[in-house]
Amino acid sequence: MIQPFFDFIEKFATDFSWRRLIIFFTLIVIIGFAFFFYESQTFNNELTAYERTIALLEKTDKFDHKDKLANQAVENVHRGLVEITSKKNIDTSLDIEIQQEVKQAIAGSIIWILFALFLIPRAFRENKNNDIFGIVGCLIIGVFTGTVGYFLPTNWSDWILFGLYPVGFNLILFILFAAYGNRSK
Repeated sequence: MIQPFFDFIEKFATDFSWRRLIIFFTLIVIIGFAFFFYESQTFNNELTAYERTIALLEKTDKFDHKDKLANQAVENVHRGLVEITSKKNIDTSLDIEIQQEVKQAIAGSIIWILFALFLIPRAFRENKNNDIFGIVGCLIIGVFTGTVGYFLPTNWSDWILFGLYPVGFNLILFILFAAYGNRSK
């Protein structure tokens, strides 16, 4: 049942390749992100800790000691558990605030980042340097268009910042690159 997992680990150690390493770390990142997202939405681990604390609180309430020292120790434990559970403020959702400038940068560079992502499997499958240069070129152009988008004034209309700039500027770049590429033929 778990033999394929052990085969993967053995092959990973004996038959090293960059492709396996990238797949392995990508899986680890995806699993970590999934756990973080699951925990941020359900608070499963935190709720389990609260359940255990409540069970301890219920047990400490049942103690009735005539000894003042034992009674004071139970009260201190009880007070500490109440303090632990009352300090945290549980939000019901994961709120992520992204600055306007960062949104503009993402809007300007997303097409080039997607092109680079689409070229990655081909670069590893066929081991061609041209594909790797294409990936690096797409990322450089993405950084350039993202930087330009970041420094656009935020008081411009949204249709300019998130429509005209990303589509128009990238279309102009694409036409210039196509004209430059066809010039050499």
